[in-house]
Amino acid sequence: GSPWVARVQARTQPVLHLILGHVLARHGQEEALKSASLCADSPLLPYSAELLLFLALDCETSGKAIQGLHVSHALSFLRHTQVFHEAVVGCARKVEVKYWPLLFPSGSDPIRLMSECLQSKPHVSARFLSVVQGYRGPRDTLALGEKALGECLAQGNYALCEQLSGFLSRAHEAVTTEHEEAAQASWFTSDPP
Repeated sequence: GSPWVARVQARTQPVLHLILGHVLARHGQEEALKSASLCADSPLLPYSAELLLFLALDCETSGKAIQGLHVSHALSFLRHTQVFHEAVVGCARKVEVKYWPLLFPSGSDPIRLMSECLQSKPHVSARFLSVVQGYRGPRDTLALGEKALGECLAQGNYALCEQLSGFLSRAHEAVTTEHEEAAQASWFTSDPP
């Protein structure tokens, strides 16, 4: 090759989410799915799908960007792709909790989504634990985390088991602290004998 030609390798796809957002808003889900299928094997698709959710949140909460793009449409579209769970958990972990009702409409809470991918994608399921902790608290996180740990052990994914063990240890400490504070509060508020 010519010494003047440089090889460029993309590490992110800065426009795919914009293209998919425009196609989804203007032409609907079927056309957006056709567009997404053209890059279905791309390692950049999960992150682009996550960026599409950020874009939809921005459109819906600020009225800026792409007119007609809604979170519910983006979620419905992504539900038909292989990167749905990755996109939702990635976005949820990075946005403020006040936006979670848009990401988790009724019937689609993080516990359900975590359970859906527990066996097929345990690494994605494990990422939902921090969202579940913010959504339901450490007690529910412990129960679900133990399920995730069991699945990782069954699959021989010991690196993820190690990470989950650390997370579960911290969740257990939070539950213990929560229990001790509740017991102390009830002692202060109880009537003397």
